[in-house]
Amino acid sequence: MRAVAAILLDAYRELSSRKIFWITLLLSLSLVIGYACIGFTETGMSFLFGLYTVESEFFNIDSPLSSVLYRGLFVSLIVGIWLAWAATILALISTASIFPDLVARGSIDMILSKPVSRFTIFFAKYAAGLLFALLQVSIVCVGVFLAMGWRLGEWEWMIFLAIPVVVIFFSYLFCISAVMGIITRSAMTALLVAILFWFMLFSIQTTESMLLSFKLDSQVAMERQEEAAERTRAAIDSIMADEEAAENQATRLARLNVDLEIEEEAAAENRRAVEAIAPWHRRIELLLTPLPKTGQTIGLLDRWLVREGDMGMQDVMSGNFRRDQEGNIVPRYEEETEAMRRLTEKYDSKSLWSVIGSSLLFEMFILGIGAWIFLRRDF
Repeated sequence: MRAVAAILLDAYRELSSRKIFWITLLLSLSLVIGYACIGFTETGMSFLFGLYTVESEFFNIDSPLSSVLYRGLFVSLIVGIWLAWAATILALISTASIFPDLVARGSIDMILSKPVSRFTIFFAKYAAGLLFALLQVSIVCVGVFLAMGWRLGEWEWMIFLAIPVVVIFFSYLFCISAVMGIITRSAMTALLVAILFWFMLFSIQTTESMLLSFKLDSQVAMERQEEAAERTRAAIDSIMADEEAAENQATRLARLNVDLEIEEEAAAENRRAVEAIAPWHRRIELLLTPLPKTGQTIGLLDRWLVREGDMGMQDVMSGNFRRDQEGNIVPRYEEETEAMRRLTEKYDSKSLWSVIGSSLLFEMFILGIGAWIFLRRDF
């Protein structure tokens, strides 16, 4: 156990000795300070710690939208853009050399001379590589937690779920970097392969999301056209039931028949679109099943931090809201967001196993290959 602790401590010292570690940490702290400088007053929002204020009836200390906006900025900006993209790239750059340096001549000989199994050495070094992401996201979460408590009086403990989520997300990519570092002994190659793998995952997941979105758009349009056709058909039947009315409303009846034909054709066209897209979506979804779900893993935070009755962050950021007759804040275009609601419900219905469990199985498989190579290679 002491030997493992010594390996972890040595890895931490190695990471902290690099400028990129402190640069990333400084950027994270700057982002948290920028987040904390946004506040809310009784009449609106304040910026730069109160130096600049904007009056708003929707964003103030008493408005539920203020909490939605603050939590949404954390998930969308700090986690979604900084931690899940920029900081991850910096982390991959910083940790890419861990395993190539480990298997370098001289370094590996000294480590193998200690009474520690190769299996333990491999996974201790791997855990050490995850320290970069763990330290960065922990500091960010503490800062955001304190900022939210200060600005809104809400001590949102769910924010700390970002720590395991982001570390697991980073581990999907770091396992590729680690194994390639063992195989090629090149930090540059390990980094490039990990980034290419990430780009491949992003492409597959984006394609799946777009196909699902197109299918749901067509499905919603088809249902609306079918409902319109049903109403038109009922109006035609009502007129035809009365012979005298049918004679007096011949012009209207003809127009309704034309409308019915148009609506049925539009419904049929959208049905054909759904039938054409569905097989391709199933294929991409099947391809994605055994692969790490990077986007869906980060998306878990959005799911967990959303409270009952919350308006969607997309509606808040786009200004798609209004006050109803009772004074409640509601989306302005509810019908136009039906497909988006179904898309969100589809991803929110996925179990933790289907998102993280299957991804970790892939990671374990890759690490198993790396450990097998490390155990059998003659250094």
